[in-house]
Amino acid sequence: MIYYILIFLSTAILAWGFSGKSKPPKLLFFAFSMTIALFVGLSDMLGGYDRYIYAEVFQDLHTSVINRDFFNKEFMFFFGKEPLYGLINNVIAYFTPNRYVFILIYTLFV
Repeated sequence: MIYYILIFLSTAILAWGFSGKSKPPKLLFFAFSMTIALFVGLSDMLGGYDRYIYAEVFQDLHTSVINRDFFNKEFMFFFGKEPLYGLINNVIAYFTPNRYVFILIYTLFV
């Protein structure tokens, strides 16, 4: 919980430090955004039960990707209405079966 308080306090201090006329430095904004993204992406299932479900589906899909069975019945069941999301999962699963890497990639790039 202390991490959340520190993130909130640093955000509040940065927000109060810049007036409406001054513009925050882009490097500071980028560094702060990446810090938050890494904190969320490297956390152990911080997102709640939804994250467990996404990670479980990702790990199930990894075996299909290894067997080069990309559009099987399981894929259509999970991603029938969101095929692009499923294809992105397949690409990530092609390189790693690690659910934590999967969550980190989505946190950093989406």
